[in-house]
Amino acid sequence: MGLFPTNWLFWPFGLLLIPTMPRMDARPWPDRASLGYTALSVPLVLGGTGAIMMIAGMSLTPEYLASSTMPLISTPPLFLSLLAEGFLSNDAFIRLLWAHPWVHAGGMLLLFAWISILPIPTFPGGRLLIARMGLFDARSSSTQTLILVTMLFCAYVFGVFDQFSLWYLVFALLLPLVFFFGNDLRVPLILDETEGLTEADHSRMGLLVLLVFLLLLPAAQPVLHESTWDDPLNHRLPSPEPATLQDDGTWLSSTEVRINNPSALMKPYAVTAYLETPGQGWTVTWDCDGEDTYDIDGQGCGADLLPQRTAFFWMNLTWTGPEQPTMANLSYVVNLDGVYEVEEVRVRPALAVVPAGHWYDVSVGPYMHRCIELNGTLMDSTRLNISVGDSSINDLQTQLVTPVGGPEAVSNL
Repeated sequence: MGLFPTNWLFWPFGLLLIPTMPRMDARPWPDRASLGYTALSVPLVLGGTGAIMMIAGMSLTPEYLASSTMPLISTPPLFLSLLAEGFLSNDAFIRLLWAHPWVHAGGMLLLFAWISILPIPTFPGGRLLIARMGLFDARSSSTQTLILVTMLFCAYVFGVFDQFSLWYLVFALLLPLVFFFGNDLRVPLILDETEGLTEADHSRMGLLVLLVFLLLLPAAQPVLHESTWDDPLNHRLPSPEPATLQDDGTWLSSTEVRINNPSALMKPYAVTAYLETPGQGWTVTWDCDGEDTYDIDGQGCGADLLPQRTAFFWMNLTWTGPEQPTMANLSYVVNLDGVYEVEEVRVRPALAVVPAGHWYDVSVGPYMHRCIELNGTLMDSTRLNISVGDSSINDLQTQLVTPVGGPEAVSNL
């Protein structure tokens, strides 16, 4: 007797003999129960192995891996997605964009496991159908016609033939098997076909088939190319929120800014904002919340944004002047992966009517009117009191600005 058992010689060289072994349909089966449980072991082993490999691959996938071509994504079944959320990181499914090879291998095993459970002749699912119904009922024209019609209906509902996809290849394989082997009564060979299944075996086998079918149900596209893998960054730069009066007498406007990366590549960005007339009461500060790797002229926020992430930070506008705040023009400047964009907005206090931040001249006959825009809507009144402050020039005897029509002028607003 040697050091190791002789049956260990099967590994690994005996694997070469697997193609020469008789097919499952060519083997004689003692009864329908042995046929059914043996057929059921195929999707169970494939599905269990695929799930373990896929979860292990997702855990081994790094946080980021740069791609040079369009990535191929293996989408896990729904049950595996829910199961993985409990003990994998929050971005585990984002990492499918550059997944470990085990993820793709596990995804294929899960897909093959689900396909094998389908009641197609020569498939484990077809042998399960024979084990539960009997050879003659399973191979009858009515049963095979029902299988064919169900397949075509599902193909129509899910748009299999609308465009080329993986399911197109699957149906190209399944339909000929139904056509050419659906009524073949020669295989599988069951020695005691009339014995049937016990009630316990029948219910147990049906429950296992249902669980495997539902738990391994694949996504609409189990394997797909991520066409948005190199899409540019996009942003949400809203108009600043109306500034509100704070307890310390200042006016504050805090606005959330978002930068989204829909691609599969890490991309840099930077955002800042410039006042049209700085130094007249409004000041701009940023709360970057850690997104402070990059800036523009020493101001603003910026960082390298990982794929499928959204960066959040806040722009704070503060008015600290002695008077009530005026409206001011503001320009966002955004650097998205080396491309600059400018977006103009306005900041205003939370008041019904707000004067603009600058004056302009309008020639009316021999006179020159000095004008300023009033922005807003009178909600609770039809009258608006307007006063002009004193000049800051000492010893000036003539008032520089007076309302047109005098201090008591009335105009419809």
